[in-house]
Amino acid sequence: MLREVIDVQEVQMQSELARLRATFRHSGIKGTGTEKAFLEFIRQYISLSHGVGQGEIIDSYGNRSGQADVVIINQDHPFTFSSNAAGLFFIEGVTAAGEIKSKLTSGELTKALRSAVKFKRLQMNDPLGKTVTAKPSDAQRFGRHPPYFLFCFESQLSLDRIHQNILAFCKKNQIQEPHTIDAVFVINKGFLVDLGDGTGAYKAKNSQSGKDLESWTKVTKNTVLFDCLAWLSITMPRSERPIPILTQYLPLLSNPSL
Repeated sequence: MLREVIDVQEVQMQSELARLRATFRHSGIKGTGTEKAFLEFIRQYISLSHGVGQGEIIDSYGNRSGQADVVIINQDHPFTFSSNAAGLFFIEGVTAAGEIKSKLTSGELTKALRSAVKFKRLQMNDPLGKTVTAKPSDAQRFGRHPPYFLFCFESQLSLDRIHQNILAFCKKNQIQEPHTIDAVFVINKGFLVDLGDGTGAYKAKNSQSGKDLESWTKVTKNTVLFDCLAWLSITMPRSERPIPILTQYLPLLSNPSL
């Protein structure tokens, strides 16, 4: 039942993109419209313990990500952003981030992969006493490097080509897990998900052997919005911290350049 409801919303998103294309020529306006539609969806269906915004993420060592179209935060994150404008986020309070593309090209995919690397290289400064509730594989992979994803309304690239480009990018730049993108969802094509060592909470099985799959897997299908939400809900780490996140950022926040 829930999948059917979300499938209807996916069709509505596609209709909104068609309307924007018929009304505006500027690609930035179209991108903003699709981002808004996706953000509204996530806010509606994500757990009430999470907040959703967009903007830049920083760590307490002075590093920062690029502009993220979607930033999902946990209950420990101080409210340093509004739902209507880009905000500043602290990596310790972020449970997932990603990008939205109205149409994916090779160039846009490369940009997204670079953004994923910048995000994944942010360093959490966690105090003693922090606890992460997750399977051991997920705690190691996402506990300090939250999931990063790409959601596309259309794509000039096939799923196989997207996969090949991801592998080529990582090889060329010597990028290894967990410092890369974790999933790509494309409406009317399907999705790619990196399953890691195959022992995490999000699983896929070999249809013949029944064994859990590892690394990247491809699923071909027309609707992907429900699958994106399910993947996020399963992979986002759940953590508790004994010390407020903001305390370790006070020196940085006193700097006017931030």
